[in-house]
Amino acid sequence: MYCRVQEDLWLSAFPIGTEWENIDKIKEFNWNFENLEKALEEGGELYGKTVYLFGSTEPQLLDVNGESKIILIPIIVAVDCPFPPSDKIGINSVQRENEEIVPMKAMKMAWVPYVPLEDRLSRIDSLKTKIFTLGCTQRRSALRHLKTERVKLFDYCMPYYMPLNPPEDEDDTVVNIIYPLEPPIVCDFDWEMDDYEDFADEKVKDEVLPEDEKEKFKEFLKEKVRERRRELKQAKADRKKAIDDMDPKTKEAFENIQFYKFYPVKTPDTPDVSNVKFSSDPIIPWSIASFDIPFVVGFWVEMEMVLHEGDAKDWVYKGEGAANLILSYTGSSSSMLGKVLRVKKILKDKGQPTPICMLFSSYEEFLWGKIPGLLESVKNDSLAQAYATHVMSQHLGASHVDGGVLVRVSKNFLELVENNVLNIRPAWRVNASAIDAGADSALLISDHSLFSGNPRGSSCIAVEIKAKCGFLPSSEYISNENAIKKQVTRYKMHQHLKFCLGEISKISDYDPLDLFSGSKERVNVAMKSFFSTPQNNFRIFMNGSLVFGGMGGGADSVHPNETEKCLEDLSKVTGLQISDFIELLSEAIFKSGVLCKLLATQKLDDHDIEGAIHLYHNIISQPCLVCRSITDAELLCKYSTLHSLPLDQSQKIVRDFLISATAKDCSLMINFQPRRSGSTDSEYDSVFLGSVNQIYDYKANFIDLDVKPLDKMVHYFNLDQKIVNFYTKNGEVGGDRCDYPKGGGTSDDIKIQLQH
Repeated sequence: MYCRVQEDLWLSAFPIGTEWENIDKIKEFNWNFENLEKALEEGGELYGKTVYLFGSTEPQLLDVNGESKIILIPIIVAVDCPFPPSDKIGINSVQRENEEIVPMKAMKMAWVPYVPLEDRLSRIDSLKTKIFTLGCTQRRSALRHLKTERVKLFDYCMPYYMPLNPPEDEDDTVVNIIYPLEPPIVCDFDWEMDDYEDFADEKVKDEVLPEDEKEKFKEFLKEKVRERRRELKQAKADRKKAIDDMDPKTKEAFENIQFYKFYPVKTPDTPDVSNVKFSSDPIIPWSIASFDIPFVVGFWVEMEMVLHEGDAKDWVYKGEGAANLILSYTGSSSSMLGKVLRVKKILKDKGQPTPICMLFSSYEEFLWGKIPGLLESVKNDSLAQAYATHVMSQHLGASHVDGGVLVRVSKNFLELVENNVLNIRPAWRVNASAIDAGADSALLISDHSLFSGNPRGSSCIAVEIKAKCGFLPSSEYISNENAIKKQVTRYKMHQHLKFCLGEISKISDYDPLDLFSGSKERVNVAMKSFFSTPQNNFRIFMNGSLVFGGMGGGADSVHPNETEKCLEDLSKVTGLQISDFIELLSEAIFKSGVLCKLLATQKLDDHDIEGAIHLYHNIISQPCLVCRSITDAELLCKYSTLHSLPLDQSQKIVRDFLISATAKDCSLMINFQPRRSGSTDSEYDSVFLGSVNQIYDYKANFIDLDVKPLDKMVHYFNLDQKIVNFYTKNGEVGGDRCDYPKGGGTSDDIKIQLQH
């Protein structure tokens, strides 16, 4: 029987950066860290090594006895190093203007030896322990006597470590500027590329800086540049001195330092954290390569794996969207089976709006900065992972969101993959975009077209649904001439425009209002319309292979003339009649409740783009071009009210709009697996299909949860106006009022007539 002599080890490591009032919440469950204990015992990864441990917490939405609750998950980080990794603490938050580095003792913290339970009665000085934990001697009972500012410092603490390698931004010449006006001017200034006078003149010309503020603005810029130069110079000197003062043994130790992150193991008494971990492995070595940046626990990126040229043969084309190409693993590695790789693409037409956000502009830093970890994830190239896990999962449910992990990819790997999939990709996708061969990482996630990690020997039916917006807007900021938006879904209106542009050969019967109606009859109607015109909204996989729908997400993914043959083949492969399949899918949708979560997230957009566009201009501190073209005095008065909102309120509304935009554009994957005869226990939910007398286990996941770029707000507004203008003038395509060639109009034809 396993004897746990280090059972309280994880509790001995101070949970740094956790608010005092939340520390007791960690003990709400009897968390188990046997993985940490075994790693330190004989045969373990850390046995016999000198190890320094600190703790922290990750708030996640977890299922607790059938109820979704925010739970503080404790995590422990072990540092494998013969010397203390640091004697300092970093204090940093989005609310603080500057990072501060202070001695540990200033925050009453220190590395203290850990004594196992069996040795508690021994003299500490006689023990030769190699395990040290971060301790804090600040008495909680004394907190009420401290100033609030002092107490809050503990909330912002993070372990500090200065690696030997120079930082990537050591020679950076860009300084972030927030000039205090109402609203503030948020911008980046490059002291090598930008001229003070020209830069200020440009802000005056854009009407974001008053003429009489220009000289003050220039002095502000110069002072910020001086401050940044001093910071970089001092940081470089400090690093050089620290390295020069190191003895050879210490330097060697810091060159080989390793970090290991531990989550609690699964037990019957604790919530399951497997879906929200940043790795599926219990022990992960980390090499920190950042300079003068405190550890940001929970936003480290798993990058120890590197895919090289020789690995390209094991990855085949699975599909693609506007921003990413999906590759499926076909090799023999057991740890990679059932995985897909999401590789970034770049648009060949630079004039097109970027579909997803990869880097944050200064305005986006301002917009998203209050959400913990997002800014750090941009530096780590893990924005997609962090946004899905820490933003979208809060709305859609952590059990339905897979953030994935990052892996490194070589340029040769990407170039070879690009060549291998070229003939398989849809021609229009090839013309529009290419794999970004300059990327150094890709996102590795579970293949949600499979039920489990191993596709071999499994029997899984998976359905991908791109549901689109499931409600009619009712915002007071919608103009009278666009009132049709309150009666007809955007999806339906857009279908008519696409038809006249020749992008689709048939208008879909699908109505998102049916799918989100809550009525089984209407959901069945939606399902039948998917089968008749799947377009880019519906795909079916059998054991991971596409059996119905298009490879590349094109509008006409299954030509109408081929639909009947596809449906016959689908019945043969799945063993289900189409009516049975629709019943199975409808039952799972109702029982899972996922569409309710999706609709609630979509409804975060309560201003519509016609209202949100004005708040976008508030954030970027530029005159609203929309207001300039409005002649309706009543509407202009409403928009003026929006422009007078405080900046933080404008930010919240725009943030909610962008989160909603992600929810309107994401896909839902529902997987089904026949339950084996005689089996009664399953960790999955199930539905009974009476027509075939079979129980099916099922699970649901949302995919394509990228953050939308802030500057895409203009594109959203322009497209919205284009769609509504077209539909208002032409009504139902095929009706008497359609002046456009049905199915044959060119994009230029439409643009010319819309302009007039």
